[in-house]
Amino acid sequence: MRMKYTAEIEIDLPRDQVVDLYNNKTLYPQWHASIKEIELVSGKAGEAYSKYRIIMERDGQIIEFQSTVTKNKLPDECWSQSIKENDFTLNKKMYFKEVGPDKTKIIEEYEMHLHSFETDIQNNLLDFKIFSENHG
Repeated sequence: MRMKYTAEIEIDLPRDQVVDLYNNKTLYPQWHASIKEIELVSGKAGEAYSKYRIIMERDGQIIEFQSTVTKNKLPDECWSQSIKENDFTLNKKMYFKEVGPDKTKIIEEYEMHLHSFETDIQNNLLDFKIFSENHG
């Protein structure tokens, strides 16, 4: 199953300042309620192909996963990352658009893919096909 989602918000700060704050991964736990820890595992912080170990807490459950920065062409293009955990993949792109001297629009594009869900759906349809053809 694939899902796509886009979110955006305007921040009353210059784009360069917003990009600097976003690029500082050590600040994430201060503004991202679910993130408890981010650790650079390999590569140079924030650059393409750098890998991070992220620990989150959601609804009392601890979740640990690895994130890879796939592109960092900020501020003029986009920043993107890929998270792969078991049968789940999340690809995220972020754009930082200057909408005024002291105003920045952030646009986030998410694409989520739950691999096992597709298999389950296809298997259920196949099971129904076999059942129907044997009982029809």
